[in-house]
Amino acid sequence: REAYGRARPDTHVLVLPLRAGDFFHASATLRGVRQRAKTQLLGATRYAEVSLLKRLGWRVICVAEHLWAWGPEDDAQTSLQNKELIFRLVA
Repeated sequence: REAYGRARPDTHVLVLPLRAGDFFHASATLRGVRQRAKTQLLGATRYAEVSLLKRLGWRVICVAEHLWAWGPEDDAQTSLQNKELIFRLVA
């Protein structure tokens, strides 16, 4: 029996904050042009977590933690507006 209000892939969207440590920075030693162009790549552990959630049917939105908490210029008001926009788009 399923609990009422419990999060499920068909009823919820996951918003995952990504921390600086979740990325590694692309360098000139990377062979792929597309990878070098990204400048930041999601690390293997975090990439595996996101991929597994998607394979299990979850809709996942990844947001840089700093932008989620403070906005692009350390502005809490901008962050609040960003959160409201995301919630409106997925509603």
